[in-house]
Amino acid sequence: MSRTPGLTYQPEVDGLRTVAVVPVILFHAGIIAADMDHGKFTLANFYQPRVRRILPALFVVMLFSLVAGLILFLPGQLTSLAQSTLAALGFVSNIWLWGQAGYFMGDARMFPLLHSWSLSLEEQFYIFFPPLMMIIARWKLPRMGIILALFALSLALAAAGAYAKPSATFYLLPTRAWELMLGAAITLGAVKAVNDDLFKNEMSH
Repeated sequence: MSRTPGLTYQPEVDGLRTVAVVPVILFHAGIIAADMDHGKFTLANFYQPRVRRILPALFVVMLFSLVAGLILFLPGQLTSLAQSTLAALGFVSNIWLWGQAGYFMGDARMFPLLHSWSLSLEEQFYIFFPPLMMIIARWKLPRMGIILALFALSLALAAAGAYAKPSATFYLLPTRAWELMLGAAITLGAVKAVNDDLFKNEMSH
Protein backbone atom coordinates (compact mmCIF):
# COMPACT_ATOMS: atom_id res chain seq x y z
CA MET A 1 0.00 0.00 0.00
CA SER A 2 1.35 3.41 -0.92
CA ARG A 3 1.71 5.95 1.84
CA THR A 4 1.53 9.71 1.57
CA PRO A 5 3.38 11.63 4.33
CA GLY A 6 0.89 13.31 6.62
CA LEU A 7 -2.09 11.54 5.04
CA THR A 8 -1.89 7.97 6.27
CA TYR A 9 -4.84 6.03 7.64
CA GLN A 10 -5.61 7.10 11.19
CA PRO A 11 -7.50 4.40 13.14
CA GLU A 12 -8.17 6.79 16.01
CA VAL A 13 -10.15 9.01 13.61
CA ASP A 14 -12.36 6.03 12.82
CA GLY A 15 -12.86 5.55 16.53
CA LEU A 16 -13.91 9.18 16.94
CA ARG A 17 -16.34 8.80 14.03
CA THR A 18 -17.95 5.83 15.77
CA VAL A 19 -18.21 7.81 19.00
CA ALA A 20 -19.80 10.68 17.09
CA VAL A 21 -22.45 8.39 15.58
CA VAL A 22 -23.46 6.85 18.93
CA PRO A 23 -25.26 9.97 20.31
CA VAL A 24 -27.23 10.18 17.07
CA ILE A 25 -28.40 6.59 17.47
CA LEU A 26 -29.24 7.18 21.13
CA PHE A 27 -31.29 10.26 20.25
CA HIS A 28 -33.27 8.67 17.42
CA ALA A 29 -33.90 5.40 19.22
CA GLY A 30 -35.33 7.34 22.14
CA ILE A 31 -37.60 9.39 19.88
CA ILE A 32 -38.82 6.32 17.98
CA ALA A 33 -39.64 4.47 21.20
CA ALA A 34 -41.36 7.48 22.79
CA ASP A 35 -43.47 8.21 19.70
CA MET A 36 -44.47 4.56 19.39
CA ASP A 37 -45.44 4.40 23.05
CA HIS A 38 -47.75 7.37 22.44
CA GLY A 39 -49.02 6.04 19.10
CA LYS A 40 -47.59 8.98 17.14
CA PHE A 41 -44.78 7.37 15.17
CA THR A 42 -44.88 7.26 11.36
CA LEU A 43 -42.09 6.48 8.90
CA ALA A 44 -42.78 9.69 6.97
CA ASN A 45 -42.38 11.85 10.07
CA PHE A 46 -39.15 10.06 10.94
CA TYR A 47 -37.49 10.17 7.51
CA GLN A 48 -38.51 13.67 6.37
CA PRO A 49 -36.39 15.63 8.89
CA ARG A 50 -33.40 13.40 8.13
CA VAL A 51 -33.76 14.03 4.40
CA ARG A 52 -33.98 17.80 4.93
CA ARG A 53 -30.97 17.81 7.25
CA ILE A 54 -28.64 15.43 5.41
CA LEU A 55 -29.23 15.84 1.68
CA PRO A 56 -28.45 19.59 1.29
CA ALA A 57 -25.06 19.21 2.98
CA LEU A 58 -24.36 16.00 1.05
CA PHE A 59 -25.19 17.69 -2.27
CA VAL A 60 -22.83 20.57 -1.48
CA VAL A 61 -19.97 18.18 -0.66
CA MET A 62 -20.66 16.20 -3.84
CA LEU A 63 -20.73 19.34 -5.98
CA PHE A 64 -17.42 20.66 -4.66
CA SER A 65 -15.84 17.21 -4.99
CA LEU A 66 -16.94 16.88 -8.61
CA VAL A 67 -15.74 20.39 -9.51
CA ALA A 68 -12.36 19.75 -7.86
CA GLY A 69 -12.16 16.38 -9.61
CA LEU A 70 -12.78 17.93 -13.02
CA ILE A 71 -9.87 20.27 -12.40
CA LEU A 72 -7.39 17.94 -10.70
CA PHE A 73 -8.15 14.34 -11.64
CA LEU A 74 -7.11 12.18 -14.56
CA PRO A 75 -9.85 10.42 -16.61
CA GLY A 76 -9.56 7.15 -14.70
CA GLN A 77 -9.74 8.96 -11.39
CA LEU A 78 -12.80 10.90 -12.58
CA THR A 79 -14.55 7.61 -13.31
CA SER A 80 -13.89 6.43 -9.80
CA LEU A 81 -15.09 9.77 -8.40
CA ALA A 82 -18.32 9.52 -10.39
CA GLN A 83 -18.91 6.00 -9.10
CA SER A 84 -18.25 7.01 -5.51
CA THR A 85 -20.60 10.00 -5.90
CA LEU A 86 -23.43 7.76 -7.10
CA ALA A 87 -22.71 5.36 -4.24
CA ALA A 88 -22.84 8.19 -1.71
CA LEU A 89 -26.08 9.48 -3.21
CA GLY A 90 -27.63 6.04 -2.88
CA PHE A 91 -26.23 5.59 0.65
CA VAL A 92 -24.24 2.53 -0.40
CA SER A 93 -20.75 4.03 -0.13
CA ASN A 94 -19.73 1.40 2.39
CA ILE A 95 -20.60 -1.36 -0.08
CA TRP A 96 -18.79 0.38 -2.95
CA LEU A 97 -15.70 1.03 -0.83
CA TRP A 98 -15.70 -2.58 0.34
CA GLY A 99 -15.44 -3.61 -3.31
CA GLN A 100 -12.59 -1.14 -3.80
CA ALA A 101 -10.65 -2.25 -0.68
CA GLY A 102 -11.75 0.93 1.10
CA TYR A 103 -9.36 2.87 3.30
CA PHE A 104 -6.57 0.48 2.47
CA MET A 105 -6.50 1.13 -1.27
CA GLY A 106 -3.91 3.89 -1.34
CA ASP A 107 -3.90 7.69 -1.49
CA ALA A 108 -7.03 8.98 0.28
CA ARG A 109 -6.86 12.26 -1.63
CA MET A 110 -8.13 10.42 -4.70
CA PHE A 111 -11.36 9.57 -2.84
CA PRO A 112 -12.86 12.83 -1.52
CA LEU A 113 -16.11 11.08 -0.54
CA LEU A 114 -14.32 8.40 1.44
CA HIS A 115 -15.90 9.57 4.68
CA SER A 116 -19.43 8.91 3.36
CA TRP A 117 -19.18 5.19 4.19
CA SER A 118 -20.23 5.80 7.80
CA LEU A 119 -23.22 7.91 6.74
CA SER A 120 -24.31 5.13 4.37
CA LEU A 121 -24.00 2.59 7.16
CA GLU A 122 -26.12 4.72 9.47
CA GLU A 123 -28.82 5.27 6.85
CA GLN A 124 -28.96 1.55 6.03
CA PHE A 125 -29.53 0.91 9.73
CA TYR A 126 -32.42 3.37 9.68
CA ILE A 127 -34.02 1.56 6.74
CA PHE A 128 -34.74 -1.52 8.81
CA PHE A 129 -34.68 -0.32 12.46
CA PRO A 130 -37.87 1.81 12.51
CA PRO A 131 -39.96 -0.83 10.67
CA LEU A 132 -38.57 -3.44 13.07
CA MET A 133 -39.68 -1.33 16.01
CA MET A 134 -43.12 -0.96 14.43
CA ILE A 135 -43.46 -4.73 14.02
CA ILE A 136 -42.37 -5.26 17.62
CA ALA A 137 -44.93 -2.73 18.87
CA ARG A 138 -47.74 -4.05 16.68
CA TRP A 139 -47.29 -7.65 17.77
CA LYS A 140 -46.31 -6.76 21.34
CA LEU A 141 -43.05 -8.66 21.06
CA PRO A 142 -40.27 -8.39 23.68
CA ARG A 143 -38.51 -5.28 22.39
CA MET A 144 -35.39 -5.45 24.51
CA GLY A 145 -34.98 -9.19 24.00
CA ILE A 146 -35.06 -8.83 20.21
CA ILE A 147 -32.65 -5.88 20.21
CA LEU A 148 -30.18 -7.69 22.46
CA ALA A 149 -30.46 -10.86 20.35
CA LEU A 150 -29.64 -8.87 17.18
CA PHE A 151 -26.79 -7.16 19.04
CA ALA A 152 -25.34 -10.53 20.06
CA LEU A 153 -25.72 -11.98 16.55
CA SER A 154 -24.01 -9.01 14.91
CA LEU A 155 -21.21 -9.01 17.49
CA ALA A 156 -20.61 -12.72 16.90
CA LEU A 157 -20.46 -12.15 13.14
CA ALA A 158 -18.03 -9.27 13.66
CA ALA A 159 -15.77 -11.34 15.90
CA ALA A 160 -15.63 -14.15 13.37
CA GLY A 161 -15.37 -11.87 10.35
CA ALA A 162 -12.53 -9.80 11.79
CA TYR A 163 -10.21 -12.70 10.92
CA ALA A 164 -12.00 -14.36 8.01
CA LYS A 165 -13.24 -11.28 6.09
CA PRO A 166 -11.75 -8.13 7.67
CA SER A 167 -12.70 -5.70 4.88
CA ALA A 168 -16.32 -6.89 4.73
CA THR A 169 -16.50 -6.84 8.52
CA PHE A 170 -15.27 -3.25 8.58
CA TYR A 171 -17.74 -1.93 6.01
CA LEU A 172 -20.97 -3.93 5.99
CA LEU A 173 -24.02 -3.45 8.17
CA PRO A 174 -24.47 -7.01 9.52
CA THR A 175 -21.07 -6.82 11.24
CA ARG A 176 -21.39 -3.18 12.33
CA ALA A 177 -25.00 -3.25 13.51
CA TRP A 178 -23.98 -4.38 17.01
CA GLU A 179 -22.56 -0.91 17.69
CA LEU A 180 -25.83 0.72 16.68
CA MET A 181 -27.93 -1.88 18.46
CA LEU A 182 -25.92 -1.28 21.62
CA GLY A 183 -26.76 2.40 21.46
CA ALA A 184 -30.44 1.61 20.94
CA ALA A 185 -30.42 -0.88 23.83
CA ILE A 186 -28.84 1.65 26.20
CA THR A 187 -31.42 4.26 25.25
CA LEU A 188 -34.30 1.86 25.76
CA GLY A 189 -33.19 0.87 29.23
CA ALA A 190 -30.74 -2.01 28.99
CA VAL A 191 -28.45 -0.14 31.37
CA LYS A 192 -30.11 1.55 34.31
CA ALA A 193 -29.43 5.24 34.72
CA VAL A 194 -26.99 6.20 37.45
CA ASN A 195 -28.70 7.65 40.49
CA ASP A 196 -27.90 11.36 40.51
CA ASP A 197 -27.59 11.62 44.28
CA LEU A 198 -25.26 8.62 44.47
CA PHE A 199 -23.16 10.04 41.64
CA LYS A 200 -22.92 13.42 43.37
CA ASN A 201 -21.94 11.78 46.67
CA GLU A 202 -19.17 9.77 44.98
CA MET A 203 -17.87 12.88 43.25
CA SER A 204 -17.78 14.84 46.51
CA HIS A 205 -15.42 12.35 48.21
